[in-house]
Amino acid sequence: MILYINSKEKTIGARLPATPYEVSTIRDTAFRSRPATVSVIDVSSQVGNLADHLSNVVLEYDTIDKFNALAKKIDRMNPWKQWTFSGALSIENVNSLDQALYIADHLENYTFIPRQQEKSSAGVYTARGYVQRRVS
Repeated sequence: MILYINSKEKTIGARLPATPYEVSTIRDTAFRSRPATVSVIDVSSQVGNLADHLSNVVLEYDTIDKFNALAKKIDRMNPWKQWTFSGALSIENVNSLDQALYIADHLENYTFIPRQQEKSSAGVYTARGYVQRRVS
């Protein structure tokens, strides 16, 4: 994941996950120009829609640690889990880092249905899967 941070008059590109020393360096660079507002302007990740949900997050001092934790979780996901995570971000209309971390921690509560277009057929798919599991 690459986190693009707007700090006063410059943009910082931070590759995550990072070591504690690298996170400290990123934090020091981003917050050097206090009291300027520091915000995320873009996120590049294996989860295609992550930037849609987490751009424009105003950074606090510990937020970079949270982004680093999310990057570690995403790196451990296989592509199927990343697609599921992407869909969960959209369906839950996530607009905060804490919400994204919560979903990443509870990804087993979501099912990815490929090529899904209509909610009604998703309901039929989910109901059939539930009935088949209950009957078996």
